[in-house]
Amino acid sequence: MDFLTALLAILAATLGTLAKRKWRDLSWVGRLAMILAIVASGLGAIYKYKQVKKTELIEKINSRFGDFEDLDGATIPEFCMGTTDNSWPLGPSGVWMTTQTGPLFRLYVKGGKLFIDIVIWGKDKKPIAAIDGNEWYVYNDDYEYNNDETGFEMVTKGDRRVYFQVYLKGGKAHMLGIITNKKGLGVKFTNAKGQEKDFFGKMVMIAPTNSDSIADQLYSGVDGRIFRYPRSRYLGKRLE
Repeated sequence: MDFLTALLAILAATLGTLAKRKWRDLSWVGRLAMILAIVASGLGAIYKYKQVKKTELIEKINSRFGDFEDLDGATIPEFCMGTTDNSWPLGPSGVWMTTQTGPLFRLYVKGGKLFIDIVIWGKDKKPIAAIDGNEWYVYNDDYEYNNDETGFEMVTKGDRRVYFQVYLKGGKAHMLGIITNKKGLGVKFTNAKGQEKDFFGKMVMIAPTNSDSIADQLYSGVDGRIFRYPRSRYLGKRLE
């Protein structure tokens, strides 16, 4: 059932109720109750519609991880952790995974633009956001984001620490932050320090068996944001 169908069903039910009992025969309490019932039904239908669309989008993104067909002229960038330029090649479809987590995202470049298919999950195993190619869908108001043609970033509100970030530089895709699957298995990429900086960056595994204190640390944002905020004022604007 789509959104329009749901609203029509609510309207039909409301008219049916009013037909059985005339509006003028209701007390003010009854009328108020009727109005509240209509509003509640409408809000319920809207919420259900959004949940269905969210589930459909997540399933759509996950289904692409097994698609090894040609990406219609797209190229697959090499992948870097954080700011290091040392990189790994991605597979022919641009999918990145570990043996523990399975596929976590897919990256490709087309027409000079960066595209990524990914679902960004929170510590509670609920989706925070999803990126479908180059379109964002945000589900949690505790985060804000900004993007341009070659970069995407999501930060925590207030302190604006990076929860997820990816950007294209020199033909390589640099990634920072927390990436898990819906079961809570995944990784956290950070900017390596000291001698590690000259290697491949730093990756920490995330598992649902982590203690609460460790999980809080793993799911906390990291330094290194590249965009200015709020997006409404600085759309696509990066830090100097």
